[in-house]
Amino acid sequence: MIRTFLLAAATFAVAPFAVAQDRKPGEDRKPAEKAYSDAEFVKMATQCSMLEVKLGKLAAEQSKSDDVKKLANTLVRDHQGANEKLAAVAKELNIQLPTEIDAECKKCLEKFEAMKNDFNDKEYVTHVIEAHQKAIQWCKKASAQAQNQNLKDLADTMTRTLQTHLEMAKKI
Repeated sequence: MIRTFLLAAATFAVAPFAVAQDRKPGEDRKPAEKAYSDAEFVKMATQCSMLEVKLGKLAAEQSKSDDVKKLANTLVRDHQGANEKLAAVAKELNIQLPTEIDAECKKCLEKFEAMKNDFNDKEYVTHVIEAHQKAIQWCKKASAQAQNQNLKDLADTMTRTLQTHLEMAKKI
């Protein structure tokens, strides 16, 4: 019994060093990145665009800043357009799109809805900047790895549009 315990303890003590040999010095222990999928990208991009439309409408109604309202209206227009184009690609690829935002997006939306008459322009602009930085990376990955040419082209177009949104937000 003691021998089994010592063997188990030795195994657990050495295991981290054995795993560490596979990494280069200074390399983080990050989980393996999920493989790219056209379907997952289209679904994720649709979720994000649906959220940006809802948040944009809210910001356009509740913001006190003309610059924020202009940004919000631009996001609503462009993300509605992106969703229409994503729907066309989804139809071509036979991908079932979400019809509602997911729990994570809903939580974000509810945070801004709770602001009621005290809408926080700075927090909204920060959200736009952070969300668009991530979305640009996703779109660049899609344009490089998509299997469908129409999706690659759409991802390129979305990247340029998202970069325009990001620059608008940074100027506020």
